Amino acid sequence: MSHARKCADKNVPYDFNFKRGAGKYYCHEFTASCYPHLGVRRVSRKIFGFINSPTAYLVDSFYSNPAFLSVYG
Repeated sequence: MSHARKCADKNVPYDFNFKRGAGKYYCHEFTASCYPHLGVRRVSRKIFGFINSPTAYLVDSFYSNPAFLSVYG
């Protein structure tokens, strides 16, 4: 968790614009950056059922990763 500690010590801001490489993190992006060895991938969702959204770290990025274990019912 040294990466998380470094970010906390530097007071890295929240990325409200969800832009890559902005020197900021949004919640799932930060979590993925703390576990680079697990290979969490960005995913895309369908908008209106047929338009692909830009790829991003979403909840599905973690649920679909076999390295993560769901610990609730």
